[in-house]
Amino acid sequence: LTNINRQLHALEDTVGRPKVELLRERVLKINPACRVEALRECYTAEKREELIRPDYSYIVDAIDMIAAKVDLIHTALQRHIPIIASMGAGNKLDP
Repeated sequence: LTNINRQLHALEDTVGRPKVELLRERVLKINPACRVEALRECYTAEKREELIRPDYSYIVDAIDMIAAKVDLIHTALQRHIPIIASMGAGNKLDP
């Protein structure tokens, strides 16, 4: 519960549910015409080819691990896929 204050889609009654599903629901409430593919996967550079498809209109990044975040952003930029990234301090233990 330490990061619920930083997640727009998180409410007390959604604790325990995957944030990717909650964000999908939130987007569809805003615009039901959106097509949202929510992948409940842990992104790594090794899974890059499996997870990032060329037909994506956008990628939403909510990764806390810096190496994976950098790889995802770099890959999205290389492939000309717009990316929406959160730049919080999640998982950062020492300034």
